[in-house]
Amino acid sequence: MSKFEVIPLPSRNRSDFPSKELLEKSLLDIPENSPYKEIAQHSFNEIQKFEQNRTKEDLLIRILSPLPSGKISLSALNTVSSGIQRVFTSVYNTFLGKGNNRGMIPKDIVDSSELILTATSPGSFKLHIDLKNQNPIIASHDSDALKQFSDLFDALYKHDDYTIIAEEYGIRTFNILKNWFQDLNRGNVEFEYLNNQENKRVFLSKDLINNATKQLESIKTRELLEPLELLGELVSASSTNNSFAISANDTLIKGKTSSEVFKHGLTINKLYKFNLTKKIIENTASGHQKESFFLNSIEPFKE
Repeated sequence: MSKFEVIPLPSRNRSDFPSKELLEKSLLDIPENSPYKEIAQHSFNEIQKFEQNRTKEDLLIRILSPLPSGKISLSALNTVSSGIQRVFTSVYNTFLGKGNNRGMIPKDIVDSSELILTATSPGSFKLHIDLKNQNPIIASHDSDALKQFSDLFDALYKHDDYTIIAEEYGIRTFNILKNWFQDLNRGNVEFEYLNNQENKRVFLSKDLINNATKQLESIKTRELLEPLELLGELVSASSTNNSFAISANDTLIKGKTSSEVFKHGLTINKLYKFNLTKKIIENTASGHQKESFFLNSIEPFKE
């Protein structure tokens, strides 16, 4: 049974809503001495602010709160917002950085993956979030990073075996996600994640977070690394999700790489020397292992 409910957001055309001109005309039609004039003006200003934020924002997080709409405890706000940032930075690092699971995340990745709060609104408490997007070199990958982030939530929804998260997103992301869910579970926090680009939302209720936390805690992972150099043919490469496929010794090898590899220009069906890291993700609780490959560097083969 699915643990997370993924619901398509309703599609509405702009024609379904009153135009700005019509709203302005209606506002002007209210007499200046009317007791409702000030209320109408305030409402119009708020609608304008909402429309500006709605057209710009990438993510919307709705935290459910027992407090009146528009109010939130600082502990719940911090738990959700800080967790979203930590997980997103780790995902960004995995797919657009070096993919390292140990040590400090590079400063340019931390800066480029910074999320900013552009507005809040009631119902219960909504966080309107955008990417800071200040790094011109990596800016073109921002939409890809948001898609990978959305795919992570889909992985929580679609898969019963959460070792897939460690395999696809790395040990670092897996551990950050587990620690975050533990915090959410202890704080009895539930929220909705809405991705406007993907036009979907994922509702994480208290029960669902509790079940996911138990599953994440039941998996004990470790990563075994093995350097590997191969001579082979590049079969495919995608800068959208930093993936590759090579043919070497009659074997097809697929994996992930960093955005740096694509800066040098790649030619399909060409011979290259590949510098890879073979990763084995092991569930130490079950003994089950999953194998993956990360491409560190590539250089043309010269006979």
